Amino acid sequence: MLRGEGGDHVLSILQNVDRDGVALYVALGLFGIAVRAWRYRLLLTCALGPEGCPSPLRLVIVTAIRNVLADFLPARLGEVAYIYILTRYGVRAATGASTFVFCVALDVIILFMLVLVFLLCGMIFSGSGGSSFAQL
Repeated sequence: MLRGEGGDHVLSILQNVDRDGVALYVALGLFGIAVRAWRYRLLLTCALGPEGCPSPLRLVIVTAIRNVLADFLPARLGEVAYIYILTRYGVRAATGASTFVFCVALDVIILFMLVLVFLLCGMIFSGSGGSSFAQL
């Protein structure tokens, strides 16, 4: 993108970005953070009770930091930051680790179920002219 092009070209690209698409991307990202924070709050409330659980705002902050670090750090180190940040808010490391492991297990189960749904849909609709997963 920058090879042989001036800063004006980059500025032109940024000015022509679909603002509605960017707004939708940001909104979906914030929605994802809110849903993950809600999930963490449910698990932590079950483990600690309502009085021992960090506030919803703190869990949104924890979730946002975890998301950023998970993207930048290798080998799930960013995800482990979730446990560390929770300890900074007064949650025991063992409780944070157990909720983290439970969330990862739930994610794996949900992804497995999605793969099964897509495979079943592929088999059901393969007779309508589409390519079958079994042929791949």
